[in-house]
Amino acid sequence: RIPTDPEFGETMSFLSSHAATPTPPTTPWAPITRAMGAPEVTVSWAAGSGRLHRLVDVRSPGEFSGPMGHAQGAELVPLDTLQRSATGWDRDEAIVLICLSGSRSLAAAGLLEAMGFSRVVSVTGGMLQWHAHGLPIER
Repeated sequence: RIPTDPEFGETMSFLSSHAATPTPPTTPWAPITRAMGAPEVTVSWAAGSGRLHRLVDVRSPGEFSGPMGHAQGAELVPLDTLQRSATGWDRDEAIVLICLSGSRSLAAAGLLEAMGFSRVVSVTGGMLQWHAHGLPIER
């Protein structure tokens, strides 16, 4: 069951109404676990897997460029624009999503799966864990 959150109501409504989950690839592309129904990877894997995936930060523009910065190489696609932005993306591209703590990126992963994306994950613990591991950031 997908949690409800007033801040992400529209996204949560979309997720609730699109229960179909794509068939996962036959060979795992990442060491995925599931949290609240959505796929996750560790921050160590996300940082260490190089440019084998698209890294998408779903926070607000202010958070992305703020004091915490963003993961090196991440592109900004705020959660409230993700559905519209992703319509032209390759459904088979590997996409790693990150936010501050992992909540919004979990919602984003569920949204993209509901849209038919087959290789999408959220970074467990988000930027808080990215910082805790001393990984490179940009501002």
